[in-house]
Amino acid sequence: MTSTTSSTFAAVSSDEARLQGYREQIQRRNDLEIQEMQAQHADELQELSKSQVQQVEALKKGFDVKISEEATTLEEQLRQVRSQHQKNLSIEKQAEEEELAKLKFTHQKRIEEYKKNAEAQFESTQKQLQRSIQELHEKARKTGQREKERS
Repeated sequence: MTSTTSSTFAAVSSDEARLQGYREQIQRRNDLEIQEMQAQHADELQELSKSQVQQVEALKKGFDVKISEEATTLEEQLRQVRSQHQKNLSIEKQAEEEELAKLKFTHQKRIEEYKKNAEAQFESTQKQLQRSIQELHEKARKTGQREKERS
């Protein structure tokens, strides 16, 4: 009786530990995916920034050669390029942030679902264990009564 109960407790404890490990593994995986996306986003922004800096430097060299009206025209074009780049960066940043938010939401829903399933399995296991314990107590009580009746 004691070894069955302790082995059942050990099995439940083992299941709990395994489920906790699985939950932590999923959380780490999701965290890594988010970090990778953030790093990729940062790299893309850095590349866009480098590209913009290179374009500005190229325009400045052209300004040194040209004078007056042409320089004014190029400055206006540069302002427009910067403005457009800022718009593009803002649009891309917003789109990437929305995508990241969607991914976070999706991963959070998955985690919640895994957690819900794990909790349901844990509760089911607990109920089975409780029934088994009750059955064992009932059998022990009946056995004790039978032995009293025999005595």
